[in-house]
Amino acid sequence: MGVQRHTVPLFGQDPVVRMAVLNHRESRLLRLQVDSGHEIGEPLVVGAQDIESSRPAPVYTGCGVGGIPGGDEPPVQLGGRGEGHVALGGGSSLAGPLTYPAIGRKGTGRTTISQERNEDMGKKRLFSGMQPSGEAHLGNYLGALRPWVGLQDEYDCIFCIVDDHAITAGGDPSQMPRHVLDLAVSYLAVGLDPEKSIIFVQSDVPEHTELAWLFNAVTPVGDLERMTQYKDKSQRFESVPAGILNYPILQAADILLYRAEMVPVGEDQRQHLELTRDIARKWNAAYGRELFPEPEAYIGKEVGRILGLDGESKMSKSLGNTVRILAEPDEVWSRVRTAVTDPQRVRRDDPGRPEVCNVFSLHQHFTDDDTIARIDRECRGAEIGCVDCKRILSDNVAEVLAPVRERARELREDPGQIRRILDEGAERAGSIARDTMSRVREGMGLQWRSALEGAAGG
Repeated sequence: MGVQRHTVPLFGQDPVVRMAVLNHRESRLLRLQVDSGHEIGEPLVVGAQDIESSRPAPVYTGCGVGGIPGGDEPPVQLGGRGEGHVALGGGSSLAGPLTYPAIGRKGTGRTTISQERNEDMGKKRLFSGMQPSGEAHLGNYLGALRPWVGLQDEYDCIFCIVDDHAITAGGDPSQMPRHVLDLAVSYLAVGLDPEKSIIFVQSDVPEHTELAWLFNAVTPVGDLERMTQYKDKSQRFESVPAGILNYPILQAADILLYRAEMVPVGEDQRQHLELTRDIARKWNAAYGRELFPEPEAYIGKEVGRILGLDGESKMSKSLGNTVRILAEPDEVWSRVRTAVTDPQRVRRDDPGRPEVCNVFSLHQHFTDDDTIARIDRECRGAEIGCVDCKRILSDNVAEVLAPVRERARELREDPGQIRRILDEGAERAGSIARDTMSRVREGMGLQWRSALEGAAGG
């Protein structure tokens, strides 16, 4: 996301800044950064209007250190030193001046106003998320995180830690906060960039669950019961929780809340994306609005199904067949050395079959082409043993992920940075979400106050 900055002096006449906001449908976050030793001492008043209808648009206010919680309408008092925020609903533009009388406590500092906007208006919005179960593992990295990093320059990306989804899996609630934090560290350490993407925690934006409930009105039970994942997961329960059945509705809400056009999906999620597209069509038709797009699957470079170290099942922490992406080299080796190889290669001098060896398949993601070709040749000729092959893989995994481990150490030493990134991400996501929900409520007749306005007019 690009940033335009406008700087004005604190003293003299009350500063008035006129902001030129592009007329495109994006959430905007205006920041007032107050230099050390200064504070904004009067209410901040912002006017906004909807581009298409010219009606007043949603304005959401918040504040930084020493302020008061944000409300639904301006003005808001920004007190103390720190940073204040004003988020305009998507599709809005500023109408008229932004006025903020400021009081300087010392010096002659300046206040900076920033307008955040999408530099490339042609970018499609992309949404994806991951359940928090602690630090990410190699399967997460290869199948999702590494591809996500490469998408940030091509798409307007929103990446979520979906903790509301995670509660359907059970587990110890006391561990959830730690799992969310660990996954956030993994997100940021691999290279997800809050300057390029919105990164936030699902439960910090309650509109996700509100929209999921409203989507129940247009989603047939039969469609949910046909989901393959529901059939598989329901077998694990004597009494199936409703959340297992309704899980795809919350997924649809996650995506459509941001009117995302692209969703990176694996083979096991394609059916859920089709349901999301169907829900978008049904809602638009039922309520006579073209609010929700029908998101498309992002099909990137095929990495294949990442099998665990057992060579049989998908990598999963619950199966204990993973390698943590933040593991130190000794731990990487202790895990990789247990990996299953070609079951027909019993002795070192037995010829191997790389095409059926899971360790060899993992080499495709961490080892250079020349070394892969050499391993292939020497394995077939019994010139290299499985332990040697595993050692090469282990060293390469540890080397590739060394910068990720270092970045994770830096983040853990500054937990306040993690909190700021997630808080700001939730604020930016929330601005888009509130705008969407305002339109949804209007479409579904969930605006009882409009009846009072009609009665007063009569």
